[in-house]
Amino acid sequence: MSIKTEQQWVEAGDLCLIREITMEIHNNGEKAGSVSCTPRDLEELATGWLLTDGGISRVAQISSINICLEQNRIEVETEPGAPAKPEQAAPERPDIAPAAK
Repeated sequence: MSIKTEQQWVEAGDLCLIREITMEIHNNGEKAGSVSCTPRDLEELATGWLLTDGGISRVAQISSINICLEQNRIEVETEPGAPAKPEQAAPERPDIAPAAK
């Protein structure tokens, strides 16, 4: 049985294991959160995470994405005026009705 951890897919005899890591997502230098994931499609992961969490309201607000696997960190730079924190964002959700009072 040999396991090669530097690869995403790890062969162990008849088993195939998937490598999982924790990545920190930083938006304009500020930690926005962290997520456990496989080390694939990390730009898409960061983009979707920021859209869902309210860090951005549209993809065009992203200026650059830099991935550093050695530090388990994704650095996202967004345009000025894009919300840096979820509480600053007010995404419209037409699929959710306002709470009744």
